[in-house]
Amino acid sequence: RGYNVLSLFGGIETGYAALKYAGIQIENYYSSEIDEHAIKVTSWNYPKVKHLGDVKGVSVKDLPFVPDLLLAGFPCTDLSVAGKQGGFDNERSGLFFEAVRILRECQAVNPNVLFLFENVPMAKRFERVINETIGLVPWKNCASLVSAQTRKRLWWSNIRTKEVGLFGDLHTDF
Repeated sequence: RGYNVLSLFGGIETGYAALKYAGIQIENYYSSEIDEHAIKVTSWNYPKVKHLGDVKGVSVKDLPFVPDLLLAGFPCTDLSVAGKQGGFDNERSGLFFEAVRILRECQAVNPNVLFLFENVPMAKRFERVINETIGLVPWKNCASLVSAQTRKRLWWSNIRTKEVGLFGDLHTDF
């Protein structure tokens, strides 16, 4: 059987494209996205993707499957070093906590659920909040390794991890 995937802030669902390109079978793919143009692009390119709307309305118990993989590229608007760095109190970047809520719901029904969260370089105080909330240190690299974009990115994932340092901090290991 293929993976049951839940994608948050899916945009035009490059996550779906990446999984298909990698030859990963997909059983179900549900997307939470509110941008009508992104939804139209996704619907055109990937008609099998089911749309859930606003992430604040997503409840794992309402899905017709148990997620195997959770993808989230939560809004960076107030976290990015390129922005005003308003932080998590802003409604957009504060949606990170909705992604965590959904991750915890996934883990409650599937303790082995895999996840991949992505974002931009940010002030250390914001990154620390994410690291402590998720329990992982991100993998940091340039997106040019995995896309046509040359810009730095942070990835938090439990797909592959390693313990690092004296205190055994858990790091994403890509």
